[in-house]
Amino acid sequence: MDGFLAQGNDVKPAEHVTIAACTAACTSTDACKAVTYEQPTKNSTSSIVNCYWKTSTSGFTKSAHTNCVAAGSSTKPACSPLPGEMGLGGYYGHYQGHWMSATAFVYNTTGNETVKQAAAGNVATLAKVMEAWKGKYGYDGYLFPYDPIVWDKLLAGHGAAPYYSVPFYTLHKLMAGLLDQYDYAGNTQAYELVQKVAAWVHNRVEGVIATGGEELWQKVLGCEWGGMNDVFFNLYEHTGDKTHLQTARRFNAYVFTSRLAVGIDDLGQLPFPHANFHLPEVVGMARAYELTGNVTDKAIVDNFYDALTTNHSFATMGSNSGECWQDARDLGNFLDGQTEESCTQYNVLKVARRSFLTSADPKKADFYERAILNGIIGNQNRQASGATSYIYMQPLGGANTKPWGKSDFGFPCCWGTLSESFANLGDSIFFWQPSTAKASKGNALFVNQFVSAKVALKHLPGTVSVTQVAAFPIDATKTTTLTVNGGGDFAIMLRVPEWAKSSKNSVTINGAAVAGAPYKTSTYLRLDRTWKDGDVIDVSFPMSLWTDPLNDKHAWHNATLAFMYGPLVLAGVHLDTDIWVPKGGTKTAKANPAAFITRNSTTTLDFEAVGADGLKIQMIPLKDVMEEQYVAYFMTAGTKPPMPHVGYCPHSAGSDYPYSKTMVAHTHTEGETRGGAPAPPPKKQEHPTVVSRNRGVIWDIVAGKMTQTPHDVEM
Repeated sequence: MDGFLAQGNDVKPAEHVTIAACTAACTSTDACKAVTYEQPTKNSTSSIVNCYWKTSTSGFTKSAHTNCVAAGSSTKPACSPLPGEMGLGGYYGHYQGHWMSATAFVYNTTGNETVKQAAAGNVATLAKVMEAWKGKYGYDGYLFPYDPIVWDKLLAGHGAAPYYSVPFYTLHKLMAGLLDQYDYAGNTQAYELVQKVAAWVHNRVEGVIATGGEELWQKVLGCEWGGMNDVFFNLYEHTGDKTHLQTARRFNAYVFTSRLAVGIDDLGQLPFPHANFHLPEVVGMARAYELTGNVTDKAIVDNFYDALTTNHSFATMGSNSGECWQDARDLGNFLDGQTEESCTQYNVLKVARRSFLTSADPKKADFYERAILNGIIGNQNRQASGATSYIYMQPLGGANTKPWGKSDFGFPCCWGTLSESFANLGDSIFFWQPSTAKASKGNALFVNQFVSAKVALKHLPGTVSVTQVAAFPIDATKTTTLTVNGGGDFAIMLRVPEWAKSSKNSVTINGAAVAGAPYKTSTYLRLDRTWKDGDVIDVSFPMSLWTDPLNDKHAWHNATLAFMYGPLVLAGVHLDTDIWVPKGGTKTAKANPAAFITRNSTTTLDFEAVGADGLKIQMIPLKDVMEEQYVAYFMTAGTKPPMPHVGYCPHSAGSDYPYSKTMVAHTHTEGETRGGAPAPPPKKQEHPTVVSRNRGVIWDIVAGKMTQTPHDVEM
């Protein structure tokens, strides 16, 4: 209620005592205001823990002067943390990187100089921070919101706790933000800084390899490291510096990639199946294949994508519960208020986009459309006050309301990824394929998303552009109109989406029908001609109702259904239970949802569904749900299977293989064009229980005496 109590100089050093002694030490004196601890064994009050006490409330984030590691000086910037972000064991600083990426995207889209200058000022401050660290320790390139002791611990294989949680994760965000500032806002100072940070990282990583070899390094990679491989591959594309390529390749956790390289889906059985831990690594692997042509990278990305979409995805194309993956086709036991995380949707969109760039696979564009509409667009809410709210977890199970959180307080991971997402909504609408020897038919513009937008075709001579005015998804029949401005020889590759199954599909150019209707779904309709100024393409892919059963192998979830309108998940609103039997029962619900669901308006997406009892419920797209209590998955059999207790990571405690000792690296040839031999699957053996990693520390505030027991933090 009073705010998050951050670290400070008045924190008593850790002592290794029992939980009972930890609590007693605080309650026995009025000087102790709060207590927290790191607990190695869950729910064991006799465990020996690292115990911490706080003797003042000076570190409350609501106060004007939050405690910081560096106080600053007359010539150096003072630490000024975001509200609720600074805390012992946290991952503060990550939002700084997301903010730099988001402002770069905003400037790239709008050309707003105020945004550019604000971001440039931030970059300049970070340059002073780097200079201050250099003045203190004598080495260049260190840019991080905590003393290097964090890295000394982490790179020795002991994790970064209690000082910090995931150092490389935050560093990736900072590096990516700086590189985006250079790429999209032209900030050369940001480019200089990110290269200095890269040199520092390279030296530290190679130091680990020299000291402890690959075994120690793989242990270090057991602490979440974001997309460090991705940002180094991106930097390598700019610099051509082989040390950047070498460092990118170092960030390869064999416990994850070696199984995928040979096509084994055990995402739910990883020692720590935390989805956002591993998703950025796949993004990096996709980037590696783009740049090097290494076929092992491609195998990892393709096998991961196939596993995720086949065995682990909900109707929204989200894929996790409590931030973690579950066993293949075992989604029902984990269908609750903790599905699904916004961060994972942000990263899975990146996987689909990067994979599309080397495949032009329309099914990946289908996936992208469904994932962004159902898992990102509805995760921001503009409040009446003008403030914005975000969602950390979008509930898909039960009857819930969206758990809106203040976007200006706390700054968890999803506040960062959503800030980027809503600053970059123009991404992946259009793609351009230049004429090459492999694409002898010439230039092609891919129209992947039906969103009103204009694209300038600067690759062509003259001034050529294409303007899209979308009627999707409101208009029941008309999808979009494309108008060519200027002219030239190129193809327009129009996506025929997976949901466009109507016999009334039509595409016309200047009123003349394009042959081949109703067109094959999940393909591209190639419109190849010499375009003239003012040519108009009208597209009509009528949307229809259909049913998407829960992807679960258990018989008791055969009647757990999501109802769809085109690519949109329809949610029942103003409901207090997810048990609902439609008119005609489950069989009708699966075969013909139009028998009991009707659309009530031509100007809004408002639907009415009739139950077996004759009562009617309102349905709207999940993306449009704001304050209403809603249901996304319906238990149409009239009963609800028992739901087991689900922890933070359902399958994290136990695995049939270890982190590194028997894992074999997949290698990369000098030319990077063929790929190395993938690692063989490790032999099955016993593996000790893996303790979930803490993502932060919660303090119990003591008012005279302790009023509750300390939390077992699994965030």
